[in-house]
Amino acid sequence: MSQLDQTLLPEDRLMSVFAAASSGISEPLAEGVTLRVGAAGSGKADQLLASARAAGGWTFFHHAGLGGESHNPELFLWRLLGALRRHCGFRDTLPMDAAVMREALPNWLARAAAGGGVSIVLADAQELSTGGLEPSLDWLPSWLPKGVRIALSTRPGPSAELFRDVADQVVEPAAATDLAQLRGQLRGLLDDALAREVMEYLWAARGGLGRGELAALTGSDVSAALERLAPFTRSDGEHWILAGDWIRETAASRRLADHGERQRLHQRLAEHKLARPEQEILLLQIWHLAAAGRQDLLPDALLSPRWLGWMVEPSLRFESLRYWRRAGKIEPIVEQMDKLAETGELGSAGMLGMVRLATAIADRPCPRSWLSQGLALSVSDSADADKAAFMELLGTHPDTAEPERLQWLKEALALREAEHGASHTLTAGLRHQLAVHHEEQDDLASARTVYRAGIVNLEERGAERNAELIPWLNNLAGVHKALGELKEADELLRRALKLAREELGQGHPTTASCCDQLAGVQYMAGQYETAEGLYREALEITEAAFGPDHAATAAGLNNLATVLDARQQYAQAEKLYRRALQMRLSLHGEHHSDTASSLHNLATALEASGKTDEAEQLFRRALDAWDKISGQDSAAFATTLLGLADLLRDRGAWADAEALYRSDIEIWRQLVGSRHPHTLSALLGLARLYVEGGKPELGEPLLLHVTETAQEVVGKTDALYMESAGLLGALLRDAGRTEEAKRVLETALAAQSDQLGMLTAPAQKLRRLLESLNQRPQKLH
Repeated sequence: MSQLDQTLLPEDRLMSVFAAASSGISEPLAEGVTLRVGAAGSGKADQLLASARAAGGWTFFHHAGLGGESHNPELFLWRLLGALRRHCGFRDTLPMDAAVMREALPNWLARAAAGGGVSIVLADAQELSTGGLEPSLDWLPSWLPKGVRIALSTRPGPSAELFRDVADQVVEPAAATDLAQLRGQLRGLLDDALAREVMEYLWAARGGLGRGELAALTGSDVSAALERLAPFTRSDGEHWILAGDWIRETAASRRLADHGERQRLHQRLAEHKLARPEQEILLLQIWHLAAAGRQDLLPDALLSPRWLGWMVEPSLRFESLRYWRRAGKIEPIVEQMDKLAETGELGSAGMLGMVRLATAIADRPCPRSWLSQGLALSVSDSADADKAAFMELLGTHPDTAEPERLQWLKEALALREAEHGASHTLTAGLRHQLAVHHEEQDDLASARTVYRAGIVNLEERGAERNAELIPWLNNLAGVHKALGELKEADELLRRALKLAREELGQGHPTTASCCDQLAGVQYMAGQYETAEGLYREALEITEAAFGPDHAATAAGLNNLATVLDARQQYAQAEKLYRRALQMRLSLHGEHHSDTASSLHNLATALEASGKTDEAEQLFRRALDAWDKISGQDSAAFATTLLGLADLLRDRGAWADAEALYRSDIEIWRQLVGSRHPHTLSALLGLARLYVEGGKPELGEPLLLHVTETAQEVVGKTDALYMESAGLLGALLRDAGRTEEAKRVLETALAAQSDQLGMLTAPAQKLRRLLESLNQRPQKLH
């Protein structure tokens, strides 16, 4: 089974069998949410499937009334995301937490829809419920991108009224179904003992049963019984299932009305050895033990070395997680696993599976000792794949010392390359991990080398036109950007955007992300007009994909407002900032990092428009929010504090501004050191305060320090250096030291000629200042 196929569960067979036997002709399914209301037995599911097929594109089908875990909302989401992942070839890790799955679904749907129409058919939607009282609707996104069609079917009643509230169109049945007659026909068939036994086993089975399996369970030839039951079952020729929830209700209305009889039936199926792959046999055995109420047997089954060895497979890990989460407390489970690890009986595969499972259960790294044990076992087992996995886990474990982490990652990468080749998915994933590690250690040169190697390997595999290259190009561009190498970053991001548009489509969320990243580099280079166009494109794609009230749309509004602010289009910027702020307040509340950022950004725009009273209020609200979110010693608090200091300086509140500048400088020194650009920016603000406040003798030494240090730290092409040099040049000019001013400005401008930002706003400001000096008449001595 390939890695993309390791998300399948028995319910996938249920749906496949039902859909394979479904036929019919219907009008094409419309975009949006379609609700079909009809009595049991009216063929709603078949009609919706026919409509989806008529609409074309890709169809996902789920019937919540077919037994097993088909009623489980969490499993429905798992199936849906797994199917999207297989259909679209997504490389994203499939989430195993219901909340994370719900959060991921809008993005995955938008990406899928960009490649063609998508239909999601949920039959008997009223059965999809966690507690069995009210149908689950929290999986349904509030916004559907163009090309997405969702079809729901339900019986009349209270559930139907809930679904009507979310439906764009409702289809009522043309004629009622005589359900009483159908039930009577089925009850007549159940008078036959063998037919009843077959129906009961099909009711209890998870994923259907084959003819031979039914014969072994009943001890009889079931061919004639299956033929008589054909109107109430579905089959693909290999497996049989019951065809709907009302049929299941009728089949269980006799002996299975007794709960004890149901448990005995599940116990019988748990003990019976089906002719299935070993993994599926154990999966079904555990499920039937749980259904039989044998909680006493579950821990041993779930912690058996064989089962744990399969926890590297997503579907089986998802199954285990569901059982362990029902158990409630996490610590006793981890303690049981720790004792099992001490026995040394698991082998490397069992240890690796237990590590994966424990990490998912506890949502934190497993004990590091497990990894050391697993590595030793993988060496003794000669299991190189497990060995590489344990090395990677050791290299990313928080308790591993820094020099050792890098060594583990390098050794793991060498093993993966030897086993799979340089361009294999597993190798690429580990290479990316290594690059990220270098970035985290601020070793950008090494990160750049590793990202370049990843791109070369993909290109050698023939992926020059493959969308797989996009994240690698963007990541490498990010390193160049951090190094101040904007030309190199620009080239990589343009290539990534071209690939996204051509391979994924103009409306794909990845295309929006590429626009956004390229716009960021253009903004840094002062190419505001180009940045604005890219930000507008990103916003248009994002809003179409996720809707006008999504967090991603708010981020797009904020980005576009930022560049409009830089272009001094303050009214437009203010409008967008206000919309983004209201969205974030609605989504997150006041004390959230996104909201605090919007408060800060709107304050800067208002300040530039002269609306300083409201700007000051917003800066203070942002400071209060940052205080509660990250504390007064955080970078976010310091950034907003600097904004407030600048505003007070511009309003002439010199003493208040000076106190804030000094506090800000101290925060930055404690956080990043005295030579960091953030600290230098705060010093530059204080220097400007002294210059504008009539104390140039205090401002000049600060400006000299900032200019010289910025030249060493960020280079002469950085905006910080240019702003400091410009202010120093102006101070020297005003002091009558024209030649000194010229030298400062000429030195600053000389570095701009070969840069992407040749005509940036800061560079133009320096040039204008120098030209004004050159045009001044020389004093006669």
